[in-house]
Amino acid sequence: MIGVRGLAHRYPDGTQALDGIDLAVATGEAVVLLGHNASGKSTLLKALTRLIEPTAGAITLDGTDVIAAGPRELRDVRRRVGTVFQSINLVDQVSVLSNVIHGSLGRQSSPRNWFAWMAATDTRDEAMECLERVGLAPFAARRADQLSGGQRQRVAIARVLMQRSRIVLADEPVAALDPRAGREVMDLLWRIVTEEKLTLVCSLHQLELAESYGDRVVALKNGRLLLDGRIGDLSRDDLAALYTVDVAPAGDTR
Repeated sequence: MIGVRGLAHRYPDGTQALDGIDLAVATGEAVVLLGHNASGKSTLLKALTRLIEPTAGAITLDGTDVIAAGPRELRDVRRRVGTVFQSINLVDQVSVLSNVIHGSLGRQSSPRNWFAWMAATDTRDEAMECLERVGLAPFAARRADQLSGGQRQRVAIARVLMQRSRIVLADEPVAALDPRAGREVMDLLWRIVTEEKLTLVCSLHQLELAESYGDRVVALKNGRLLLDGRIGDLSRDDLAALYTVDVAPAGDTR
């Protein structure tokens, strides 16, 4: 489902954020992308859909050559890829239900889907079902800025469901949440991915979360792939080595 070969990215200031990354993720596989805050995780996730243009390498997503894709093909790829970011990226001034309906815009670009009250009945019904699955149906009419951080991230997951994504890229989805809310969001994300048989790459920097949720762990350090294996096969020393700081680290700080 995801294939990466020789992927590299250098920022204009000379920072080598990614340096020859090779990665293959099978359909339905959930992978934890682990590393410290300057390891290249965010750059890798953004490069997969060319939100950041790679300097070199090859990327395929769901059978599409992402590097060679033209604008229309790239839009289609992005439609099939759901994202859950640390910043959440909801539209605060509209309702929770409207935010979930926005997940359908890639396949139903009608302006009617900008607001819940304008959307077709079947679209609203599907969005309500998505909210029901994340436990937020009673909050459908609330403005998004009236929710807690954990609730907002649940809305983001409901929006991914509404998008009918095949691939989910989650970039530090619980970094801004307290530990209890973070666990609840991680439990929900993993349950949804399992039920829908989605392919997931989820970046984290917390070892304890990686050990709890990561079956396969792919670890980056200074833009290079350091480890790729099953969590049960990796020692604490292996994982701790990711967080030692080199004299002149090169990585993803943007």
